[in-house]
Amino acid sequence: MLSMREFGEVADSPTPVMTFQVAGSWLGVPVEKMDRITSTERLWPVPLALPHHLGLMHDNGELLPVLTLATRLDMHTHSDLVAVVHVRGDSVGIAIDAAGRVYDDYRVHPGGSEAPLGLAIPEPKWTRTPNTEFWLFDPDRLWQNPGGNAVPPTPTV
Repeated sequence: MLSMREFGEVADSPTPVMTFQVAGSWLGVPVEKMDRITSTERLWPVPLALPHHLGLMHDNGELLPVLTLATRLDMHTHSDLVAVVHVRGDSVGIAIDAAGRVYDDYRVHPGGSEAPLGLAIPEPKWTRTPNTEFWLFDPDRLWQNPGGNAVPPTPTV
């Protein structure tokens, strides 16, 4: 869980965050939830998987699921970059377009809890630094959606 006061109030830099770009939007996750940014040459398909599950990535002898946060498959850029994050103690890959940087000087602003158009991220928070803006989210909440299902919303074409 993020160590911010209440997500609805302005909070100053409670914990460093790593940013990355997905479908044209900059996203940030707390550094303690990040493992690394890596690239993958191949994703192994998973039969009968939901469309947001892009496949499995071979990573140091393990197979990690790789997800897309794009809600429309035509928004996914098919980059080979993957942000490996910790989700409830397990490693999960998120397909990304570009790696950003670590910020420790930012402010979370009230309001702005709607996900950026075209992205399936739960309860994002609009966040600013002196030079940029991004949407902060907690990877542990990737599987929480209003329907109570244990998967992110299914992307549409």
